[in-house]
Amino acid sequence: MSAASKSSEWQRGSEGEVPEGTLQLDRHWDFYRRFAFFQRVGWVALGGLLAAALLGVFGPGVFGTVEQSSGALTLHLPRFARVASPMELRLLVRPEAVKDGQLRLWISQSWLGRFSAKDIEPQPASVEVDGDRMVYTFLARPESPVEIRYRVSAGEASFGRVQGEVGTPGGDRVTFEQWLWP
Repeated sequence: MSAASKSSEWQRGSEGEVPEGTLQLDRHWDFYRRFAFFQRVGWVALGGLLAAALLGVFGPGVFGTVEQSSGALTLHLPRFARVASPMELRLLVRPEAVKDGQLRLWISQSWLGRFSAKDIEPQPASVEVDGDRMVYTFLARPESPVEIRYRVSAGEASFGRVQGEVGTPGGDRVTFEQWLWP
């Protein structure tokens, strides 16, 4: 008998059983393959979540903010927001939108209905409802751009995709959408 066959016989025992105290490396290969597969899937999923977080899907980051423009309006807002967390919609308006020392802006009620207003800076001189829009009138100088900050937080029952519009009466309009995380 050769040394290799003696070694094989010793490892398996006389009836094919592995003696106690030896490594059982040739057992349960299907389990090891399945375990390795699910482990790799888990690592890929974890890496995907980490990449999404770094890119701003869950907060500030590369994809976390949106800037949209139309005519005299430029809108900055977070693409993703969390329910009950404060967020800010920032609107930059060029001087050509100011008429007779007043700047009139509207925001769609469909967007406002999903949020509770915390603060508007500067404070509007007047606020009125016009159909499905809330119209704000601000005092402004016609020679300088105006920056308006609208601070809100999403209601407890709000999550998912939210669409809205902001614009000037009879003028420019910016349509936007956000995603609210629970």
